[in-house]
Amino acid sequence: MDRHGAQLSVSRPSDRFQGSDISARLVVCADDVEARAKRGQIRFEFLRGTIDWWQLVADSEVELVVVATSNNTHLELVRAAVAARKHIFCEKPVGCNPWEKAAIHQTASDADVLSAVGYNYCWVPLVRYARQRVKGLTFR
Repeated sequence: MDRHGAQLSVSRPSDRFQGSDISARLVVCADDVEARAKRGQIRFEFLRGTIDWWQLVADSEVELVVVATSNNTHLELVRAAVAARKHIFCEKPVGCNPWEKAAIHQTASDADVLSAVGYNYCWVPLVRYARQRVKGLTFR
């Protein structure tokens, strides 16, 4: 059994980009539990679902891979995706330690693919409110 399962918490492309020129398709939903892969495929309008993340990496229709798995799997997944010339969006925390983070960054940089990290909590209303409240305060 594969250990790379993940749940995806995003809007469907049809909801997310209404009224824009962006045309996004969710191609493959990978999860190590078949029922979750199928549920994700249906819920988020993926074209296909799989329990084998290697199928996702090998798929010629996939241009970007979202790595939303346990951080102990990030380096392996990023290396495989980058080797297949896929762009990367990696959820945090990236890797298990500073050396893995550096290796992930170097892997993407060397391959000249786009990479980004999901700092999703930056936009949570409570975090934004707290940031606004402490802005300009001096701490001793």
